[in-house]
Amino acid sequence: MVKEVKKSPKPQIKKRQVKNTQAPFKIKITKKHGSIKELIKKQKELNDYPSTIALAKYFYQKRDFDSAIKWSIQASQKDESKPDPWIIYAKSKKKLGYKEVGIKALKIYLQTYPNDKVQKTLDSL
Repeated sequence: MVKEVKKSPKPQIKKRQVKNTQAPFKIKITKKHGSIKELIKKQKELNDYPSTIALAKYFYQKRDFDSAIKWSIQASQKDESKPDPWIIYAKSKKKLGYKEVGIKALKIYLQTYPNDKVQKTLDSL
């Protein structure tokens, strides 16, 4: 006769949810990226959108808004259709006290590239 063995259920692990009160963009410098100096060096070598926007996000997160603006402008020059550089630019301008400049930039973007994410950012500025 075969006895049926009941397995105890696996314990449920509850995920802790943390409300994000910081910047909506997260860039974590890891071993994959190396240091910020290495990321800048990589951007200079590749001169591509992904490394440039990563720098813009990094500096925005670090609250270095002047650098975030610099890198967001460069990222938008590499691919002007992407919304993230425009959003970083506008939010950085707002943080530096130039809210109207940020609003104007988002309105210009929206004339060419209608985008819900950009519209929501514009509405929140």
